[in-house]
Amino acid sequence: MDDLEVFSKKLSNVAFEITLYSQLYGTNESVTKLNNFNPLVFGVFQKNMYVSICLELAKLLDKAGEKSNKNLSIDRLVIHMNLSDDNEIKKLIYTAIALYKSSIKKFRNEVIAHNDYGMAMKRKILPSNGNIDDLEELCNLIYGVYSAIRFKTGKDSVQVSRRVSTVLPRELDGYSFLRKLEENV
Repeated sequence: MDDLEVFSKKLSNVAFEITLYSQLYGTNESVTKLNNFNPLVFGVFQKNMYVSICLELAKLLDKAGEKSNKNLSIDRLVIHMNLSDDNEIKKLIYTAIALYKSSIKKFRNEVIAHNDYGMAMKRKILPSNGNIDDLEELCNLIYGVYSAIRFKTGKDSVQVSRRVSTVLPRELDGYSFLRKLEENV
């Protein structure tokens, strides 16, 4: 598999997580159903899903890395495909990085990726400035860069608009889970 294929799989996986998270925790009604069943368990699930989504998106936006320590990220794909000077690509990446910085970067750096001493000693949880809509938009922006790379390298004959909207099998999606949970309560 080449870099683009592996990157595509990683991006699809985070899009899947965002879709499932939105289905399970996207409305007050669904959160109420989960909390009626077991607020502790589903609260932990929600936190872990959110952290996982933030971390996976952050990894896709990492720097390319050094020769011995490469990261499979947008930056690496752009460099590897000789598109570093492409203005459209630069603009798309700038927009994605701006949203990343305003939504989840501090949360990622101080809570997820490091055991920040100051945060730990304050005994406060640093909330992410992002919400699931920001994470979905960030994923869509990364899809935009990915699509532009595929088009500019001749992998696609037209620039395809890819978005998070993952369709899950009907009986395996979050809505079905909530319905089955409610039936068994």
